[in-house]
Order: sequence, then structure tokens, then C-alpha cells
Amino acid sequence: AGVLVGLLLLWEIAARLGWIDSFIMSSPSRILDTLFSLADNQILMHFSVTLYETLTGFVIGAFGGLLLAILLWTALLCYARMLCTMLLWQSELVSKILEPYLVVLNSLPKIALGPVIIIWVGAGTEAIIVMAVAISMIVTVLEMLEGFRSTDPELIRMAETFGASRQQI
Repeated sequence: AGVLVGLLLLWEIAARLGWIDSFIMSSPSRILDTLFSLADNQILMHFSVTLYETLTGFVIGAFGGLLLAILLWTALLCYARMLCTMLLWQSELVSKILEPYLVVLNSLPKIALGPVIIIWVGAGTEAIIVMAVAISMIVTVLEMLEGFRSTDPELIRMAETFGASRQQI
């Protein structure tokens, strides 16, 4: 805390004495003045709306990505152990088909989708939530799927030995 206070004081002194250009680097006192003037202009309301949109999109993307990763991993796991019906074998095929698309979607700059998303869902809160879902869902799917794949098979076998169900595993 002392280092932070010292840096802020040094910054303020440097701005007031002209050691730094206060137009470019500003100063702590000017930043506080701006925040207080923004508080009078309902910045907290705007902040809460932005926080709502961001968290909603992230939660939807994270849970959706988790569910999709579980479905893809279950398909891979069932196929590898030959425990599945024809329907789940087809899910293995779907899993193998979808993974390259997920990798390509992950490498796509999501911000480039902004105009398309605005055309699809409009320019309001929905577009921001859809953008947050697009950013978080693909990353979640890829990372969770990699985490599932890197699970030690011996740990899975041990859980089965102790009678764990597929859902528990």
C-alpha cells in the first residue's frame, strides 16, 4: 500500500511540476475529478449494465462450452472403449468432424464478427451478450476437451473399479 501511495504521489508531483505531460499521462487528481463528475452522470448505472452483459455472456458461454465439451468427450470415450451403441458411435464421428471447426473458430478474431452479430441480433444488449458467448464458449470447449483428454486413463479405470458411474467419472 505504501509503494502504491508513493507512486501516486510521485505521479501527481511530476504532473504538477511539468516533468511529464499531464495531457498525455494525466494525474491522479484529474482522474479522481473525472470519476466524480462521471458519478454525477450515472456512470454506475452504465457500469452495472456493462457488468451484467459481460457476466451473462461469459456464464452462458462457459456453461455451454462445458456441456459441449462433455458431449464431445463422452463420444470420444465411448468410442475408444467400444461401449456405445450405433448412435454414440455416430457422435464420435460428429466429434471428429467438429473439432477442426472449433479450432478454426478459436483462431478467428471474434471482434470481426461484430458487424455480423449486430445484423443477426441487433445493436443492443443481445449483441454484447452474443459476442461474450462467442468469445468464451469456443475457448471453454477447447480447453475442457483438452483437459478431459489429458486425464490419466489409470485414474478413470480406478474410479470404475470402485464402482463410479459414468456421470461420476
